[in-house]
Amino acid sequence: MDTARDSRLLRSLKSAINQAAFSRDGATLLLACRDNRARLWDLNRDVEIDSKLRPRHAYPITAVAFDPQRPRVVTGCHAGTVRVWDATEGRILTELRENAGEIIVLAFSRAGDTLLTASCDGTARFLDAESGRQLGPILHHRDAVLCAAFHPDGRSVVTGTKDGMVRRWRVPPPPMTGGVGAIRRRLEQHTGLQLDKQGAVVVVHSPTEPFVH
Repeated sequence: MDTARDSRLLRSLKSAINQAAFSRDGATLLLACRDNRARLWDLNRDVEIDSKLRPRHAYPITAVAFDPQRPRVVTGCHAGTVRVWDATEGRILTELRENAGEIIVLAFSRAGDTLLTASCDGTARFLDAESGRQLGPILHHRDAVLCAAFHPDGRSVVTGTKDGMVRRWRVPPPPMTGGVGAIRRRLEQHTGLQLDKQGAVVVVHSPTEPFVH
């Protein structure tokens, strides 16, 4: 890669870059810019891809990531808004306003169905990448979450915080969809159910993976 050429490429954007991510094939770069825009850059031609991601965020973009399976990207901004985009058409597919402070990290699971967000307020969240619905409880930390990543098998993540703590978390199961029959077939694999006193939380007992809904 020509270092001098790449230096001119970045300067030509006329905007500071907060974060960058490569596409899976390494041919496209996704840039989080301080002018509130995300840009897709064709590395083979050294030009911005015409399918612009618009409308721009209301605040500087602080985190970006590619979906490893589909032509989608995700962006997060200083105000906590997260958007999933169609990378081909440049349109918003899902928008979530977390009210969680600056988004520092965004990551897709290997399958592309789950999104992990990490914020400066010390929280991380699992989101359904299609609907934006939160999966499982908020992951609370004592300090800002500065880094986060999925395990390759997609079943756990690690988070790292400003105070030097590293934690490992299990990824919650996806929402049960497909009607009563599909839910019944899934629950047949488990050995018991238990409600909390308010009837709001369901603990599903399984020989291998107990989880909470």
